[in-house]
Order: sequence, then C-alpha cells, then structure tokens
Amino acid sequence: MISDSFKIQDSFKGVRRGCTLAFVAKNMIIAPGEGPAALAIAQAARNAGWRVISARKQGAAGSPRAGSSASASPGDSEGGDIILGWNPASYISAGALAINAASAGPIDALVIVSEPEGEGPSLFDGAPGSLAAGLEEASLGPVWIAREMIRRFESVKAGQLLAVSIEGFDETPRAPGEAAWPAFVRSAFRGFGEGLFDRARGAAWKAWGIADRGGKPEALAAFAIALLDEGKGAKSGRWLPFNGKSGLFGIF
Repeated sequence: MISDSFKIQDSFKGVRRGCTLAFVAKNMIIAPGEGPAALAIAQAARNAGWRVISARKQGAAGSPRAGSSASASPGDSEGGDIILGWNPASYISAGALAINAASAGPIDALVIVSEPEGEGPSLFDGAPGSLAAGLEEASLGPVWIAREMIRRFESVKAGQLLAVSIEGFDETPRAPGEAAWPAFVRSAFRGFGEGLFDRARGAAWKAWGIADRGGKPEALAAFAIALLDEGKGAKSGRWLPFNGKSGLFGIF
C-alpha cells in the first residue's frame, strides 16, 4: 500500500514536470457595455476568469469608432477587455459585431443589458427622427444581436444568453410625462425576454433573465456571473427578480 502511494505521488510529479496545463478562458459579449451595471458585470466576469468583449454604442465614451456610422470593427482593449463599436439599431452592425467578437475565440455567453440612460426622447413632443431612432434601438437592438448569437449557439449546440433589465429607475422622481420612456424601454425588453425564453425552451443553449430593482451593480454582477458559471437549468427560461441581495438557498 505504501509503495503504491509512492508510485501515485511519483506519477503526479511526472505530470508536473512534463506537462503544462493550459487554461482556456471563456468568452463573453456584453452589449451594450458602457452603463454602470454592464461595467460591474464585466469586472465580475474578469475576476471569474472570463474574457470580456464589450460592445460600445457608437458615440459612447470608450467606443473605438465613436461617432462613426460604420459597423462594428476590431477595437481597443480596456482592462483586458476587447472593445468593439456597435450600432444597436442596425442588424448589419450586429452581424459584424458577432463576426469580429469571434476572432477572440468561440463565444460562450452573450449578456444583453437594458439600462436606460437619461430621459430619452419624448413620445409625444420629440422630433420624429430622434424618436424613431430611439424606439428602434430600444426595441430591435437586443433582437438583432440575440438573433446573430442564437444562430451560432444552435450551430454548436451550446451557449448561454442572459438578459438583464435594470428597473430600479422607476423610483426616480420625474416630471410629468418623463416616466414614459423608461416604461416603454422596460416593456419592450421584457417582451424580448419572453420571446427569448420561448426560443430557448428545449434548445441546447440556455437563456436567463434578471429583473433588477436593487440598485446595487456589484451585487447584481455577482449574481449574473454565478448564474452563468453554475449554469443551473432550474433558473433558466424566466425572469428572476433581484433586489440586491440573495435570499435563502438562492431564491429571490
């Protein structure tokens, strides 16, 4: 028994001497990648060993092609992340983003964050052009990038898609009429999520949704990465309400 033990130890020494174990990072797209929640998710993902590909809206701070009308293109790096420009309203840009992101390797997860910034265009008094652009981005932006990645996930029979809806903004005091835009964005994104869950039912890839009303980006990020890392099917296919802290046995 003792001699066998030494043989086992010897074999491990041989593995340590003769082999180098390579760690292959998993790749995650976060779209869009510039809001507080998205940035917190990116940080938590990096800490957990993911390689992050951040899709920045063209014109946003940190976008490699800010102000450009072109589609996504290979961009800069930031904190180890790959930064790609993205026009959410364009299905062509979504396709370019998916192609360029794949240059980092197979994409294991897509995280789409709905995080309304400011008040948005007025539904009844805003300029028609800005209103149309805002509505198209809010309602179709998540759809275009999800379609691209779902097609790829289905081809490899693997993948994870997480929709994150930031909803705590409803408690922010607003002037009359200013609550319409955030409410519209939330409704459109929730509808997108329902369609996403239906498409994922019975598929080889998984879809989750988080409805965050906690207002704590770091806690939300930890929960989001735990979902993706653990891959628990019991929590997939539905919106999970999150209030900023985990409850008993992970039930929220």
